[in-house]
Amino acid sequence: MNRMRKLAAFGFAAWLVFSSTALDAGASPAQPASRPPGYLVVESLNVTAPAGQQTFGSIACPATAGGAARVPYSGGVTINSGSLITNINSSYPSGTEWHAYVNNASGADVTFDVWAVCGRPKLGYTVITVTGQRLPAGRESNQPVDCPAGTKVLGGGALSWSQDLAVNLNESYPGPFGHPYTWWVDMNNASAFDTKFDAMAICSRYPSTGGYVINGVDATNPAGTQSFASAPCFRPTVPIGGGLVDKNLTDDLSINLSATWPVSGGWGARENNPSSTDTGFTVYSICAGT
Repeated sequence: MNRMRKLAAFGFAAWLVFSSTALDAGASPAQPASRPPGYLVVESLNVTAPAGQQTFGSIACPATAGGAARVPYSGGVTINSGSLITNINSSYPSGTEWHAYVNNASGADVTFDVWAVCGRPKLGYTVITVTGQRLPAGRESNQPVDCPAGTKVLGGGALSWSQDLAVNLNESYPGPFGHPYTWWVDMNNASAFDTKFDAMAICSRYPSTGGYVINGVDATNPAGTQSFASAPCFRPTVPIGGGLVDKNLTDDLSINLSATWPVSGGWGARENNPSSTDTGFTVYSICAGT
């Protein structure tokens, strides 16, 4: 892992559709939201992750009432547990769906939710994938994915090739440091075996001024703690993506993502820190209108 980069950053599926009020909470009611065409947030509820297993979950972007296809602008996972050893292994787009794998290394069953931020494909919509990034045993590896010229990042993610519960997602965010043209992922491999992962960026065209902004909020994460923070979107924009970059300067492989998902009025994330060292992270929201 490039420590200088971090130092600089220092079940069943059910659609849960948010109302405009919920999505825009905290913004000025005098300024109405401006959404991408077909904008919709959906959630796959309460997928069971049995103790000591890796579990898959997914959610599809539904077609519009008129039959037009929706695609994922971004997505995420929320693990419904305070356990510091229940982590996100993978979170990534697949066609019109969002997929996730959760590692439950605890001694109790937990549930998790999979989220997708959906919309009609805008001009230049594409998913760029970098496959087969090496992830040696006992190491952390990163992989940036650049969007094509003229496009901006909407979201992104990573697919681990490993079923080992010690291989987890450490970071997934627009980067470096809120960069609008790249998605950056880091994977931790605390297992005894080398593996690989794929990294993805979801890209589309947006105006060079107005209608698209990335906001960041810093948070602390004390030793032995699971911590939450969120970054806002302000009207007339709505959240279309987001993620987390951690400030773990020691490259501790036990510090991993517990959740990254669209929250009311922005993007939220939780990080597990079972280590004996205080750390911190930055949450980014990607906000856009039409």
